[in-house]
Amino acid sequence: LLRVLGPEVGAYIARLHREHGVDLRLEVESPPAADLVAVGSVPRTQLAERAGLAVDRGIVVDELGRTSAEGVFAAGDVTRFFHPLFETRIRVEHFQTAQRQGFIVGRAMAGKDEPYREVPWFWSDQYELNLQYAGAGLPWDETVTRGAMGRLPFTVFYMHSGTLVAAAGFNDHHTVARARRVMEARKMVSAQQLADPNFDLRRVLA
Repeated sequence: LLRVLGPEVGAYIARLHREHGVDLRLEVESPPAADLVAVGSVPRTQLAERAGLAVDRGIVVDELGRTSAEGVFAAGDVTRFFHPLFETRIRVEHFQTAQRQGFIVGRAMAGKDEPYREVPWFWSDQYELNLQYAGAGLPWDETVTRGAMGRLPFTVFYMHSGTLVAAAGFNDHHTVARARRVMEARKMVSAQQLADPNFDLRRVLA
C-alpha cells in the first residue's frame, strides 16, 4: 500500500491494525513460527512468448485488447494494456477490470471498437473501515485530503502536475465514485475544490 497510497495513509492503516491487536513489525529480524508471503501475482506469459507476442511484465495489448500479432487478442490480469486516460500501459489485478476488458475485446473482435477508458477501482474492508481506491497506482507529486486524516470519513486525492490521477476514500465511497467520474471525463478540478467537503465534485461534470 505504501507505493500506491503513500506514507501518511500507510501509517494510518498500520496504526489501525495495531489498535486491533496486530503485532506489526517492520525491518525487524526474528524467526517466525510460520511464513505467509503475500506479494501479488506474476502473469503467466510463457504461451504468449512462445507464440512470438510482445511481452513486457504482461502481454502487451492496446486499448482494444489487440496484441502485437494480427488477429490475436488478450484480456484480463495477464495483460499490460494501454490506457488512453493515463496515456501509458498498466496491468491491473482486479476481476472488474478483467470483466470489462473481456467485453471490450469481444466487441473489438466483432468490429465494434470501443476503447477501454474506465478508471480502475478496488475496495478493501478492514474492521469498521471501508477503503475504496480509484486510479492506476501511477506517480503523483501532490496529495490533498478532504476531511481530517484518520477521522472517518475522509478521502485522500493524488495529483500529478495539477491533474487528479487517483483517490482513496475511507468510509467515503460517494466521494471516490465521483472522483472516478471526474477522471474518466478528463475534467480539471483544483486542489482547493478537492479539499473542500462542501464542494460537490458532480459540479465539474455538468
